[in-house]
Amino acid sequence: MTIYDSQAKPYLIGNTVHGYLNKFDGFETSENLSDARDKTISYAVPIDYYNIVLEIHQNMMKYSKFLMI
Repeated sequence: MTIYDSQAKPYLIGNTVHGYLNKFDGFETSENLSDARDKTISYAVPIDYYNIVLEIHQNMMKYSKFLMI
């Protein structure tokens, strides 16, 4: 995740892309890096999408013997 990597250069954060300036002055976190990354990813995937994927997976497991998967 580039936002936590001092060597990486994010595409949008802190840059101008197609005339859109996205100011970013950085931030500090009191969490360890792994926990901070996990939390960031958890906000990136809305719960509705997670529930849809979970339901599809559960249904696939339920009907896999009929679908020959």
